[in-house]
Amino acid sequence: MACGNGSAGDSGSGIEGRVTIGPQCPVEQMGSPCPDAPYQALITVTRDGDTVEQTHSAADGTFRIPLQPGPYSVVAGPIDGSSLPVGRQVEVVVKPGTLTHVDLSVDSGIR
Repeated sequence: MACGNGSAGDSGSGIEGRVTIGPQCPVEQMGSPCPDAPYQALITVTRDGDTVEQTHSAADGTFRIPLQPGPYSVVAGPIDGSSLPVGRQVEVVVKPGTLTHVDLSVDSGIR
């Protein structure tokens, strides 16, 4: 779902990447990996404090958002509008004619 003024149109520029959530285990131990998991999230893209795009990542955590070239802040959060889990904001500069890769992580709160 797009909110308007960040749309790239035919320029081919934007961001793509994957959202993951972790940690998945309360205690990680050597030899017993507990990797972060894909996360279906609400992704919000802002520029100068204004929301320019919002969309959802797929079930495997992947997303692609067309954007005009320029600097943006990107964060992933829960689809249901709750305040948890918390995503970490990432700053990104979109270059003309390219898709910039952005990995977003969300803190599960498991400790």
